[in-house]
Amino acid sequence: MTRAKLSIIILLIISLSFAACNGEASHPIPAVVQDGGGLVGVTIKAVPGEGEIYLSTFPNTGVATQKSVDDAVIYVASKLGKSLDDCNILVSIDGNIAEYVDGPSAGVAFSVLTYAAIEGEHVRDDATVTGAVDRFGKVGRVGGLYEKASALSKNHIKYFLTPQHSLHERVILSHIQRTSDLEIIEVENVDEAIGFMVFNREVEKKPLTIPDRSLKNIESYDASDLDKFKEITLELIEGERKVVNNIKDDEREVKEIKDVFLVELERQNALIEKGYLFTAANEAFLDYIDASTIVDVENPDIVDLNKKVNSINKCLNSLQTAKKTDKNFEWLIGADLRKSWATQRIGATDVSAAQLAEEKYFIYNQLMYADAWCVISSLLVKTGLSIEQGEQIDETSWKHMAQKKLLELEKLNITNEDILDHIDSAKISFKAGNYGAAAFDATFAESMYASDNAINSASSELLVTSTVNRLKNEKRSSLWGKIYQSQAVFISRTGDNAGAYRLLKYADDLDKLVTELHDSAKLIKLSPDSTSSNKKTDVQPPPALPQTSASSKLQPENVNCLPGFIFVFTIGLVYIRRK
Repeated sequence: MTRAKLSIIILLIISLSFAACNGEASHPIPAVVQDGGGLVGVTIKAVPGEGEIYLSTFPNTGVATQKSVDDAVIYVASKLGKSLDDCNILVSIDGNIAEYVDGPSAGVAFSVLTYAAIEGEHVRDDATVTGAVDRFGKVGRVGGLYEKASALSKNHIKYFLTPQHSLHERVILSHIQRTSDLEIIEVENVDEAIGFMVFNREVEKKPLTIPDRSLKNIESYDASDLDKFKEITLELIEGERKVVNNIKDDEREVKEIKDVFLVELERQNALIEKGYLFTAANEAFLDYIDASTIVDVENPDIVDLNKKVNSINKCLNSLQTAKKTDKNFEWLIGADLRKSWATQRIGATDVSAAQLAEEKYFIYNQLMYADAWCVISSLLVKTGLSIEQGEQIDETSWKHMAQKKLLELEKLNITNEDILDHIDSAKISFKAGNYGAAAFDATFAESMYASDNAINSASSELLVTSTVNRLKNEKRSSLWGKIYQSQAVFISRTGDNAGAYRLLKYADDLDKLVTELHDSAKLIKLSPDSTSSNKKTDVQPPPALPQTSASSKLQPENVNCLPGFIFVFTIGLVYIRRK
């Protein structure tokens, strides 16, 4: 009798285990594909197994997507208080829409579907969700909200759950909501998403709150050898302030947005006081882009995309060609880089595709990057020409180095779009004869590719920590090495060791590159009469900012701007693919 009872108990345990690992959930989730939005089908199955997670082999999935699945499953198991050691989670993604999938934006969707599969619940059909997720269930920011929302509004989806919006996203997405039946709901954590998607629970509307971005626990940084960069940063912040002051605050929501910008301006000044010049410039640059977009969204009659493109091209064509010397070439390479980024952005933007007002606003925001990069380029030239006279460099002496770097990159199996964009930019610079800029962008691609591989290795955590601790205490010798070093130290002190690792490695690689550029440069011997062409007294004023509404408020004589990196940064100093 005892054996019979024991057998029944064992069978019951086994059957309960199988029941917990015998579910399936499918749902379409929004994605950005080929510069547009679409829906991708995702299916997650829970089956008896050994605690493994499997992704379908097609489409190919990148590291970020794989990590999203891992974090989603870990959080759901923790939430349910269950061990999934006896379960395998099978994830399949519809490969008809794309051959390669990467990015963290499906993290919340993976969490919802994993929960539904394990618990045997149904996911509501009139809603979908996007957002990154960490192992604690916090929802993180992702890109492409406009494209995703636009696609959903045309596919009869009623509710779209997203992370908290950026300021310009809030304005642009409001237009989609006003002109369609789509309701966009911000969620802070996975529990809210599961509650809405599985149990039809309402999500409390999130008011626009001013984030606490205090710097009181951040140690100061010694930036005493970056005085010229400090001048640029201060002028950039002043230019941002002028645009922010032009935001009308007659509506409550817009007034709240303006208040956030004003708080950000205070933070940027605090960053300067603590020595984080790059960080302040980077944030000011991005805020200027968003504030300019918001100002012009308030005046829809002036959002003329073709006129905007023409004005940017006019700015690019008017950029002064300056002679590089052994004293100023880093500043002028920085100018060449931004010119190539602006050129690439214009070439990748199809203004004819914008039919609806919100589509125009989105593209306008994207073009603002090219607009600002052109102005930054002219200001970097101005700064470079203010440097003491040196011997002129024959830039063709760098051609072989740049070409070799590009050829080496072609041999690598690179799928990261940010890195590929830098390679494309390097090719634009190379074609224009700007071989120093080509070498810079190629070095960025090399450095980020190597860093990503190192971070994704089995011993990455120990490697990253030890490397960050070593490199952040080293002194950099190059201009841009010093600038990126400061940003890396700031990122490290906010707890992002992976981001700090990437930038510290890049700063180190820049030191090596600049040394190689300096040592390999062929100098042009000039006659006494010809040495005056780069004197400060002969410098022509930089080209005026393209005159389109908000843009006209950021004049070159008032703003010297240099922004920086995204990982999440998307900016002026280093261009990583904009959202």
